[in-house]
Amino acid sequence: MSIVDMNNMGGIGSVIIKNFSLITDSLNPGKITACKHANGRDWWVICHRVNSNKYYKILFSPTGLPQVTFQNIGAVRLDGAGQAKFSPDGNYFGYWYEQGGFDLFQFDRCSGLFTHVLNDTVFNTVGFNSGLEFSPNSQFVYVCNSEDIYQYDVTSPNVLATKTVVAVYDGFL
Repeated sequence: MSIVDMNNMGGIGSVIIKNFSLITDSLNPGKITACKHANGRDWWVICHRVNSNKYYKILFSPTGLPQVTFQNIGAVRLDGAGQAKFSPDGNYFGYWYEQGGFDLFQFDRCSGLFTHVLNDTVFNTVGFNSGLEFSPNSQFVYVCNSEDIYQYDVTSPNVLATKTVVAVYDGFL
């Protein structure tokens, strides 16, 4: 992290903190995402510690240095490709792990706390072309492996029971 004070040098700004590490830990590559705080001003940045169920939460606000906290929740996820993503409304956080794991959490945008919703297994037979995405209205999450796309209704009392295959790869290249 670096901080620039834009009030210095006649509005040009000057660096007051340079290359400061907020987290010195082994993080899973490519699984970092952000969500706007419920106050509409601050931001949460979430990243995952490799080989664990530890999620780092960094709260950025204009009032000072970022606050770093963490929460251990969900399944232990090893090193590997995948994706982390918030729903458009910021109330859900999805974590896809290429070795077949999918985690879904509710997210409190005020406190930054996760609530575990589900773990599911969606094996990726080829090892690429996989990920997750939320619908624009945040009601559904779509998880795909190399052959299938699954839909879950995150608003259901039993999200796992709503798992439906909505597309299957037909072999076309």
